[in-house]
Amino acid sequence: MKMNNKGFAISTILYSLLVMATLILFLLVGNLSFERNTTDDFVDNIEKELNSFYETSEVNNTLLSDALLSNLNENNYYNDGTDTFITGKDPNNYILYTGKVWRAVLINNTSKTVKIITQDNVNTMIFSAVGDNNFDNSDIKTWLNDTSSSGFLGSLTKYQNFIVTHNTWYIDISLDNARPEGTSVTSDVGLLNNYEFASSFKDAGTENSYLLNNSEWWTLTRSTNGSGIFTVGINGDIVDNSSTNNYGVRPVINLKSDVKITNGDGSASNPYILNENL
Repeated sequence: MKMNNKGFAISTILYSLLVMATLILFLLVGNLSFERNTTDDFVDNIEKELNSFYETSEVNNTLLSDALLSNLNENNYYNDGTDTFITGKDPNNYILYTGKVWRAVLINNTSKTVKIITQDNVNTMIFSAVGDNNFDNSDIKTWLNDTSSSGFLGSLTKYQNFIVTHNTWYIDISLDNARPEGTSVTSDVGLLNNYEFASSFKDAGTENSYLLNNSEWWTLTRSTNGSGIFTVGINGDIVDNSSTNNYGVRPVINLKSDVKITNGDGSASNPYILNENL
């Protein structure tokens, strides 16, 4: 049968409509499949965020002192009855606070405060311009406790919420590796003394101390020669130096017992991060 022009046109239109309907059907099916996959991805993302929130919340409840103590093994601490010192060549005692990397030195057995020292020298300066080896009268103490923008204490985030103030620092040399006694000074920020440095390797040789940082830096322990202050050398040697010389400064602070961490395992690549939202 021969189809006239009118019939051909109608057939063409119907065929076109059929093709369009088929395409629309395919598009609808594809869109539904995409939306289902998108919804599944959305749900998965929510689940991941919730898991991350719960994990972070759990870490947020961890005290720094507890995290440090639970991460020590028998080869990484020394308890002298008053403080638990962290020892060893590279223990997991790295801490990040105010953009600076610190190392935990000790946890007080009673108060659970944590003494920390900067990993690097943050300054190089003389101990005392007039040759005074008493930390209480030193230029270093003045700079360390300066709360202005040019001082060290002023550079720390919300330091009133973190730092134990009016600490006692013993400045006389200890005999026979005993805890130092005698003269003490009061200060918010200080330096390590010889006994604290020696406790970081405890009879294992200075080369096994995590406190070595390829530089020479001041302690606050004074010698008996009138103007001398002991420094820690590159290899861990304790050297009696003039207080008018220039050496590195590694500030030391005592963190409050209620300071918590937000993340980290104490390693160099993943240090404990202090919760600064206080």
